[in-house]
Amino acid sequence: MGLVYRWYAKASTAVLEDVPGGTRGYHVISDAVHERAGSQIQLAQRHGVNKTVMTYLVDDLEGAGLVERRADPSDRRNRVIVVTERGRELWESVQSRLREVERHVLSDLTAEEQAVFCRLLGRVADRADSIDPVSDACAVGKEIAEIAEPRQAAG
Repeated sequence: MGLVYRWYAKASTAVLEDVPGGTRGYHVISDAVHERAGSQIQLAQRHGVNKTVMTYLVDDLEGAGLVERRADPSDRRNRVIVVTERGRELWESVQSRLREVERHVLSDLTAEEQAVFCRLLGRVADRADSIDPVSDACAVGKEIAEIAEPRQAAG
């Protein structure tokens, strides 16, 4: 599984190079697209990121015209993160390219095998999350990538 993950991680990281903040930036944009971003503090808590780090990340995304901070209609003291049209277009493009990565990684499987694989992988992921809940998917990805990296022989 580590080899497959490493292959997928390398390919998906290349897809995310155009997104400020890489994987984290993509997750913030995705949350905004699905209208679940909320405030910077809520984003930081959801993704297990320091509030200061999230502030800089949102600054970068806002500077790139991908998200905006707007007054929360239910509490004008708060600011919520919303996606811009440019951010939505980038998200759609990244989604399409990530689907291509998945198709490439799974290309040796038939369509039926791919469906079964994805269903079973989803069950395994749900079980893993119930045992060890994920608060920061980015950190988990980095942790797995470090484990999957081949070790250099000491010489």
